[in-house]
Amino acid sequence: MLNVLIYTPHNITIESLYERFDPLVGLIARQAAAWLPASIALEDLTQIGRCALWAACHRWDPERAETFPAYARMRIRGAMLDWARAEYHEAALESAAVRLDDADRD
Repeated sequence: MLNVLIYTPHNITIESLYERFDPLVGLIARQAAAWLPASIALEDLTQIGRCALWAACHRWDPERAETFPAYARMRIRGAMLDWARAEYHEAALESAAVRLDDADRD
């Protein structure tokens, strides 16, 4: 598990914060992939998670009470779930469209 550190804007850069917590993305992606449909690729979840981590590094306010690991975990997991939900919804719409096309042909 990653050590929880208190970060201030004076002792860490965005890039080093990203590098430090990049392994968290893989952990969360593997956890999510375990219960999401098999059609959702681990590599896709990882990429979405890295984008969310980068955004979290830029948006985190160290003056707030939450620690960066807690904030990043929430942002990464939320981005993965939002993406998976959109992918599932898109696949369901495509499936419904195919069924409608098949029904029109009959």
